Amino acid sequence: MKPPLPADSFFRAPRLGGALKKEFYNSLSHIFRGPLMGASGYVDYLFKGYAGPLTGEQLKQLARVRESINRLAGVTDAFLDLAAFDLGLIQPARCSSDIRSMLEGMAADMAPDIRHRGFSCREAGGRPLLAVDISIPSQPLYVSMDFHWLQTLLRELAANVMLLAEDASSITISARPRRSKTEIVISCSASRLEDGNIRLFRPFYRLPERIYPQGGRRGGLGMSLVRRIIGLHGGAVKTARCGRTGFSVTVTLARARQPQRGG
Repeated sequence: MKPPLPADSFFRAPRLGGALKKEFYNSLSHIFRGPLMGASGYVDYLFKGYAGPLTGEQLKQLARVRESINRLAGVTDAFLDLAAFDLGLIQPARCSSDIRSMLEGMAADMAPDIRHRGFSCREAGGRPLLAVDISIPSQPLYVSMDFHWLQTLLRELAANVMLLAEDASSITISARPRRSKTEIVISCSASRLEDGNIRLFRPFYRLPERIYPQGGRRGGLGMSLVRRIIGLHGGAVKTARCGRTGFSVTVTLARARQPQRGG
């Protein structure tokens, strides 16, 4: 017979009442985010030269440290969001968000984001390494979802598809109304997935680390978070093969006919 779990066991937390679940989540957030904020602040302190001048090599290595901290912060945010979902602390907000304005923001930020993740729009000879085409709807397109979760959904999907894309491939991002629903489609013409394997949203599925550049980002966490966000808002997600190794991800969400404020 297994001994009972202690009252403060990490694995017992999902069974606790609402108040204790919030306390547990706040403790997790403090434990993980506190040291990250401290490390990030100290790196910025060094970059500003408050501790003295730095050599070129020191600046280069410090930039790598900051990049690693930022990647770890992204993983931490995804993990804590997943924890909040699994603890039942997230509820769908009674409001709507405009996909068009969000895609416009993504298009404006896309070039530096690609450079940050190790991709380049063109190599020395002018041949495109990764082409990203964002199709902006002609009219506002509202969906029944909080701004934060819609932004997280789009960013996680786009970031993971970009990391799976082969060099010289193309990615398209679009949104369109379908009766009372809205479809968001992200397609990749050629991916690093072997034999067109697209089991991206299967629970506990982990892609091989070699697929991801720089030793892997958040990969599975990001895809799991997307699945939680979509499920909470009554939507659906499906994947389909495109050619030999390409694939597309289609997210279907409820469409809001006019803006709604959170209530």
